[in-house]
Amino acid sequence: MEANNRIYNTNNRLKISDKPEVKEHFIKQWRIFLRWFSWCVCTFPFLKALCQSFGSKLAEPVTQEEVVFLGRETMQIGNNGDYFIGIHDIFLEGEWMYAYSRKPVTLTMPWASGNPDNYHEEDCVEIDSSPQFHGMWGDALCSYPLYYICEYDSSDYIQAPAVIG
Repeated sequence: MEANNRIYNTNNRLKISDKPEVKEHFIKQWRIFLRWFSWCVCTFPFLKALCQSFGSKLAEPVTQEEVVFLGRETMQIGNNGDYFIGIHDIFLEGEWMYAYSRKPVTLTMPWASGNPDNYHEEDCVEIDSSPQFHGMWGDALCSYPLYYICEYDSSDYIQAPAVIG
């Protein structure tokens, strides 16, 4: 196999091929599979730092496919919990942005009925895994402890110990 068709190790960091089709496929797989669904609860401000300490960030879905995936996975976990993701409107009410990249959210957000409602200044986004909400989104108090979803960034370089391919 030609070297630029591979994902290879450079100083313990994987380099994705320069070929767009290889890079696109790998990034898609990375987004689908490299997420961490917590088993404990924390507040939103702490979670940003917690995910970053593990070389990741709060999940920032950028496609409808990712939105569906996150909703489905939270429902399959089955703990009826709410999960913070990396979206908020802390700076300007109703202007939803990603916590890590600080870019505006442009995808269709699957709000549960009546949400977002900003009840008591709710500025952070949660995915509700209870059966009546089917993985739909709500706004939540950032200071309230919830489960959370971290994801690894799908940039060109990914921390890893070994060669793939």
